Amino acid sequence: MTASESSRGPSASSQVADRPVRPYATAALVLIGLVAAGWSLDGDFSWLATPAGRADAWSRLTTFLAAFKAPDFAPDTLRLGLRLTGTTLSVAAWGTALGVVLAYVLALGASEAVMAPNPTARRWGNTPRRLCVEACRLGLDAMRGIPDFAWALLILTVPGPGPITGVLALAISVAGTLGRVYSELWDSIDPQRYAAVTATGGGRLATFLFGIQPLAARSMLSYTLMRGECTVRNASVIGVVGGGGLGGQLFEEFNYGHYERVATYLLFLVALTAGVDLATNALRRRLLALPDDGDLRVSLRRRLEVGFVLLAGLAAAAVGLADAGRVAWGEVHRVEWSFLRDTLAGLVHLDLSGSTLTDAFGGVGLPLALAAIATSGSALGAAALSGLGSVGLQLQLPFDGAAINDRLVRTRRWALVLVARGIALVLRALPDVAWLLLAASCFRLGVVAGVAAVSLHSMGILARVFVEIVDDIPPPRFEPFSSGSRTTAFAYVAMPTALRNWRTYAVIQFEANVRAGLVLGIVGIGGLGDAFHTSLSYWNLPRAGTFLLAMVVLTTVIDRISRRIRAGHLAHPGRSY
Repeated sequence: MTASESSRGPSASSQVADRPVRPYATAALVLIGLVAAGWSLDGDFSWLATPAGRADAWSRLTTFLAAFKAPDFAPDTLRLGLRLTGTTLSVAAWGTALGVVLAYVLALGASEAVMAPNPTARRWGNTPRRLCVEACRLGLDAMRGIPDFAWALLILTVPGPGPITGVLALAISVAGTLGRVYSELWDSIDPQRYAAVTATGGGRLATFLFGIQPLAARSMLSYTLMRGECTVRNASVIGVVGGGGLGGQLFEEFNYGHYERVATYLLFLVALTAGVDLATNALRRRLLALPDDGDLRVSLRRRLEVGFVLLAGLAAAAVGLADAGRVAWGEVHRVEWSFLRDTLAGLVHLDLSGSTLTDAFGGVGLPLALAAIATSGSALGAAALSGLGSVGLQLQLPFDGAAINDRLVRTRRWALVLVARGIALVLRALPDVAWLLLAASCFRLGVVAGVAAVSLHSMGILARVFVEIVDDIPPPRFEPFSSGSRTTAFAYVAMPTALRNWRTYAVIQFEANVRAGLVLGIVGIGGLGDAFHTSLSYWNLPRAGTFLLAMVVLTTVIDRISRRIRAGHLAHPGRSY
């Protein structure tokens, strides 16, 4: 591992506990998803069975791909793309900032360590604390369980469609995810490590501020930066349901068949998400790397510098959203609060009729099956990319009898590493909704396009993690195979060593892919998300509320199960999405 890589903090593999993910548990997730599938692929494939259908599919695909040879670089298109890119960044910045604040507040109430029971209290004296913990955890489950697309559809009834709706929807989603992470980080700290604070008479607040929080700060920072990367990707497509930014324009141009403009906006999107990905990595390295001379003042200065940059970015984002904020504020003043009250009452008054419950239960099958198939395929693809993209395997170990310092050999291997990592970067840079548009150009908007979209996006995410796990394998383990080929070393050393950790992150990604299946359902591939969107469109609020509850129950159950079967109590703070 190079010096630059070692500065990133703890290795991915070192963060995984000794308890592995059992192979049968991983296989069970896939089997459950496939058995739960209540849909048929006939609708997606039957039209390809005829010569006319295949010709139509080929024509659509070639027309779409040909647009990338000559994207629309007209001045008006570029100006609009730049403006929408700025809006997307602003939405992501404020969505993350508000989400962090809300997550911190709710995490305080959800943490067992912070809300520790009073040992001297009477029998029922700790009941309010227990109720507070359970209420905050339930709130975080609901915020995290409902996808940001669904939150956007619910919120836009107040400020109307636009960037402010995107900010609020993303803030709620970010708060649900980070609130759980923060509370679990605080709870995972051994009480003995901050026992000195409590022993000196420190109260609950002092114990948290001077004991728990400083010990968890490093991991919290890394998770927050990671969540910021994900929020940029989500912000880039939330405009599809009225959240502003690049997504709405991208979807509109695709529906009108303006593929040259679609290609242009996709290039903007890739540049945006890849740039943010690289920028957050640089911030993470600067914040988490220890000074060479051990001077803590250097670390403090770095944090102040990064903090100033982030505050300046938020100020610029606020200026960029000022016009949208004024429009949204005007919409809020025109809202009849009795209408909002009736809307909330309609959502809470669930439709528990047999037909609605049957549709809810049947709709769960699609996101489960989509996640199972996509996660399995993307894990295999990421494993292949990990061998090609590993710096240690390709550049630091002299296989095939080739001199490691041979310039031509090193150039070829560097090229292979950069190509593999570049492919992974592009795959994860395009959100799954954008990949859905690409896949729909051939398969139409349906289940197959959804599986392809989630598989490609997940492959890019998992490849990043898998490569780092392979790079963390100690070089001495490869010595028995130094006279063989890299393929042999990868098959007999890298894969068996990394497999347990790969399974861990695949299960984590399965959770994310279930939520992606709900989001793509809202966009139009079917399942529970589509049922919710359709019910809300017809203003059948009790039925829509039932489907919302089903989303929360589904994601909460998946979360609880996967946390039990995956390795470790917490994933690596900066490497999973």
